[in-house]
Amino acid sequence: MLSDGLWSSDVAEAAWPPATTSATGSVTALPGSTVLALSRLAPAKLRLQLATALDAWPWERELAVAAPDVLPVARYLTDLPDVSHLAVKPVPLLAAASGTLADLSLVQMARRQHRPLVLADSSMPAAQRVALERGLRSHWRDSLLLSQALARTLRQLDLPLHACRLYGDGGLPFVDTEQGWRPVTVLSIDLVSSTRLLHALGAEAYSLRLQAYHERCREVVLRNQGSPEVPQGDGLMAYFGFPLAVEDAAAHALTAAWQLSCGLTDLDLEVRIGVASGQMAVNAHQAFGPEVHLAARLCAAARPGQILVAPSTRDRVGSGVLLEPRGDGPLTLKDFDNLEAVHELRGLRPAAVGPAAGTAGGSSGFVGRRVEINRLREAWSTACAGQLQWCVVHGDAGIGKSRLLFEFAGELRAQRSRCLEWTGQVHAGSSPFAAVIDGLRRHLAINPDTDIGRLQHRLADLLPSLRRQDGALGDLARLLLPSLNEPATGSARWSELLLACLHALIEPGPLCLLVDDAHWLDASSIELLRRLRDTCGERALLVVVGERTERGHLLTLPGRTTLELQGLSAAEAAELAGQLGAALPEPVRRRIIERAEGVPLFLEESVRMLNHRDREVDGDVPATLEDLLMVRLDELGPDRVLAQLVSVLGREFSSVHLDALLEQSDPFVERARQQGSVGSLLDSGMLQPLDGPQPGLRFKHALLRDAAYGSIWTDDRKRVHGLCADLIERCTPELGRQRPELLAHHFQAAGRAEQARRAWLAAAKLAAARFAHQETVELAQRALVLHGQVPEDAERTFSAMDLHLLVASAQIALQGYSSLQVEAAYLAAERASRTLTDSTPALRIRLGLEACCVMRGDLARAAELAEACVAATDWTQDARLALQSRWALANVQFHQGDWAPSLAGLDECLAHYQFDLHRRSGVQDPAVMCLGYSSWTLFELGQADEALRRIERILSLSETLQHPFSSGIALSFAASLKRLCGDVEGAWRHAQEAVQVCERGGFKVWLAHAWMVRGQLRSDRGDVRGGDEDMERGYAGWAGSGARISCATYLVTRAEIRLRQGRTAHAGADLEQAWQISEQIGEHYYQAELLRLQGLRDWQAGERIRAEQTLNRALDLAHHQRKPGLALRCALSLGALQASQGQWRIAAQRLSTLLSRLHQHGSSRDDRWARQALSCWESGRTFASAEATPWEPA
Repeated sequence: MLSDGLWSSDVAEAAWPPATTSATGSVTALPGSTVLALSRLAPAKLRLQLATALDAWPWERELAVAAPDVLPVARYLTDLPDVSHLAVKPVPLLAAASGTLADLSLVQMARRQHRPLVLADSSMPAAQRVALERGLRSHWRDSLLLSQALARTLRQLDLPLHACRLYGDGGLPFVDTEQGWRPVTVLSIDLVSSTRLLHALGAEAYSLRLQAYHERCREVVLRNQGSPEVPQGDGLMAYFGFPLAVEDAAAHALTAAWQLSCGLTDLDLEVRIGVASGQMAVNAHQAFGPEVHLAARLCAAARPGQILVAPSTRDRVGSGVLLEPRGDGPLTLKDFDNLEAVHELRGLRPAAVGPAAGTAGGSSGFVGRRVEINRLREAWSTACAGQLQWCVVHGDAGIGKSRLLFEFAGELRAQRSRCLEWTGQVHAGSSPFAAVIDGLRRHLAINPDTDIGRLQHRLADLLPSLRRQDGALGDLARLLLPSLNEPATGSARWSELLLACLHALIEPGPLCLLVDDAHWLDASSIELLRRLRDTCGERALLVVVGERTERGHLLTLPGRTTLELQGLSAAEAAELAGQLGAALPEPVRRRIIERAEGVPLFLEESVRMLNHRDREVDGDVPATLEDLLMVRLDELGPDRVLAQLVSVLGREFSSVHLDALLEQSDPFVERARQQGSVGSLLDSGMLQPLDGPQPGLRFKHALLRDAAYGSIWTDDRKRVHGLCADLIERCTPELGRQRPELLAHHFQAAGRAEQARRAWLAAAKLAAARFAHQETVELAQRALVLHGQVPEDAERTFSAMDLHLLVASAQIALQGYSSLQVEAAYLAAERASRTLTDSTPALRIRLGLEACCVMRGDLARAAELAEACVAATDWTQDARLALQSRWALANVQFHQGDWAPSLAGLDECLAHYQFDLHRRSGVQDPAVMCLGYSSWTLFELGQADEALRRIERILSLSETLQHPFSSGIALSFAASLKRLCGDVEGAWRHAQEAVQVCERGGFKVWLAHAWMVRGQLRSDRGDVRGGDEDMERGYAGWAGSGARISCATYLVTRAEIRLRQGRTAHAGADLEQAWQISEQIGEHYYQAELLRLQGLRDWQAGERIRAEQTLNRALDLAHHQRKPGLALRCALSLGALQASQGQWRIAAQRLSTLLSRLHQHGSSRDDRWARQALSCWESGRTFASAEATPWEPA
């Protein structure tokens, strides 16, 4: 039966099998009456109803012979097998016929889903089948029915109608129930003096004139690819870029506006027009947004015949229109105050018009970038020779950074060279080491099913150097396996472990590390790159980093090669356009090249779109990348919804998540599943397969993903984000545990604030445990933002307080206790804790505020807070809080110069300290601090031997703790104490390592301390200029953080070095400033040394009497403070002054008395010098040391 799918049909019978026609010798099965019916039935909706037994016959061939101009006829099989028991699976729009029962099952599944199906002949080449589907999807839009779109595509590809079979409803239109966002330009048109015209013409004549005006407007708008609204009286609105995206929508709109302004003279009419552009919400075939109202307001403000153009439209057009500033100052409109940069349209420039476009061109080769690729090749050759190479590729979005890295990686693989690839992800910017771990998983082909035992054996074979590190292979295996939690112990070793893994990968021979989209790397991965740069020495390694210019230079390292990618040259752009669009007319290619401005993505996508069209091409291409990307989405036809759906998963996503998402019961998912095909998105180049052991896909470019994502209706986007979060928890729970921030992102976008808050909190705690301080701050702040959106209860109050404390701890590591951010976090935590009944959080907060007071030099307030904490705690109830309270009080007493209770408190803390009192997520370990400060006190007390023993303890403890912040502090104390004791080379090694640890961790305040100590040691070793630079940078960093504590000590130490260098004035200025600070904040522990150096300054200035008086004051103060170690230094300086005046006996007697009381100071250089000086002075000789001495002037 042949029917039109409604009520007209022709039923005919004929013998089967068909007989041979005697005249032609051909076999014909089509009855004659059916052939006659072809002329009277609706040609676009023909349906041939058959039994399945007749389906194998080539009916399309006979129909084409009988009626050459007929459109494809859809087949409808009347007795298909029942497939209701089978699970519903997505059916493609086009598939290859197999000639088996599988074809019938596919037809029935398509009917069950109310979808059409095209089966291509089995002999059709795969490439041609891809082109057929692409063309069909491109043409099945606008007003074309499916059969019309199929006929047009077959003609375009020069294929006969019988090359495929159409099943289902050939009269099916492409129904687009779009809800989403798209860039639109709006025209508001108003007829000038319409009321006066009505009175002049009369109602009847006016109605005819108005009808002609409406028809003229409609004609002009449609001619310029716009969409006019139904006229409302004398006003009219028109849209460009909606309901379908238009290349150069703003320019088309302005062209229409100008043509209307100039083209109504024959009707004796005049109009005023307003034009505005922007992202608008699209729903129920209507566009909504402030731009609609802005266009209307501009129209109302325009003079007769004037066209006012909003700034948003001006920014979207090129040189094809003549725009001039309005010139009357800011324009104030209702709801749009002080509108700047409104322009007036003054004319058009002529545009080239070309003939019709041809068929699709081929895919592009790698064009241009010869200089850049050659520099990378040269760098690789140098790296292979054993010299580290570091290249950073900068460029704007779409300029070709990823393509350059991709082509270079392909070259290396073709040479069988080893290549490791990392890719930054926009949603993983707060996931510590995310890019590193993902890259290693791909490189080592690790998937969730990998057995951990076998993986450890593989790692042992691939990375033999890690065998020597205890537990490293097991921890690395647990870290890399997606199905496992991170290592239960040693999470602080992540950085060290991954660095060791990279070193092991480099060890066998040349390795290239390619880092794409580095602007999205997390802070920990960036720091790991810096560490790799600093630690791999002269190794056979090439690192190539690609990052966007607008994000700044993340990896500003010395010795790097920077490649700034510019746009393609005119010749290169022409070559690329010629490859992609060989069939396009030359004027069209020239226009594309001009508008692309050398941006490869713009050029490629423009040519790709024009290649797949059979309409006349007028030479226009999108003026902005935004327009281009939206047109690119619309060109996908039914696949656009699927592209939008998968964009919610991110730029890259796994096949597991995609499959799970497509199975969800949701209207938007259902529409994407029914209309779209993943294969089609791959064929179109929108998606690309993702290399690696875990199957996945990625958008060709981040901008394509962003365009698809930004065009989704908000409600749809929220629901799909919720589905994504749920399926991640259900299908890949290990991913949710390892990267809770990914869950948080989806929950928050889904509007599920409570679940998002919990996930952000989990992510912040995980980052803190990994010592990723910057990420901790970012993640915690995201969680805190959501606290105002959820009902308050005890759990959430405690959570908010916990988050503020996490921020405080991380900011302490990054900025130091004295920073305003730290105090603000503690105060916020205090406010959150007021409703809690548990006093423990309040004590923690009080201790944090106490530390802020110490760093800012408010020692009196700090003492009050610390004493209150000590009174509220004891060792039996909460040993950790008791430890922290007593350490805090001892620290205040140390700086106040009250060493006896301070040392007693520090020793009490060390006596009670146990390893389990260390908080891995804490800022600093109390025992490390107690050992450091007590060692300094012991040196001042003349017990250098015990002080150095404690330094060895602090270094050993920090090694055991594997706590980077505490390690930086321990190394800094070790450098300071060993320098005081005269071990310059030992101190130098510790200072260098302290700087490295603090730089890696981003510990700004302790880095400043480490720079200060390293600067002192550089000066000790003869590097005066380098020492000055380090000390200046260190003091600026310390004081710049807001810290006042210890500033006097740093200035005193620098003054000692400047005196030794003969820089009396500079030293005097440092000492004067140090005394002022010391007196202002009551920091007295080092004042005896300060006075000693003031005496040396006076001596160096020739004021010997004043010098002797000041040195006597220094000695008296040291005795008063009962600090014989400092008294010894004062006695050496005073004795040297007196010995220079011949007072040998007085100097010797004083020194002898002091030395007789010092029995544990033999490890210090002061003790050695004192005994040598005593020997000289007792015999009436001047002591002349071969070394520069800190106890007499230069």
